[in-house]
Amino acid sequence: MRDGRLFLTGRRVQRQRIRTLEIIQNKAPDHPSVAQAVVGDDMGELRVNVSSLRQRFLEVFGIRSEHAASFDETMKEGGRRPPDRRVR
Repeated sequence: MRDGRLFLTGRRVQRQRIRTLEIIQNKAPDHPSVAQAVVGDDMGELRVNVSSLRQRFLEVFGIRSEHAASFDETMKEGGRRPPDRRVR
């Protein structure tokens, strides 16, 4: 049986089920680790806050942990048996 869940980053805020797919929408942390980025072109520069490498690593680690927990034993073993290739 496949889990049928789709995770969007952060802490959980809302769930929605569409047939067998469960969409879990999460909330961003209160104080994420951010870094300054400067985007420039002919008209000037725009300074914006972006997720730091540390924050992105933490988000990805959390997502991977949740995704790994949602795998059942069949999926961990490769999901299916190899085809039977015997000549009959």
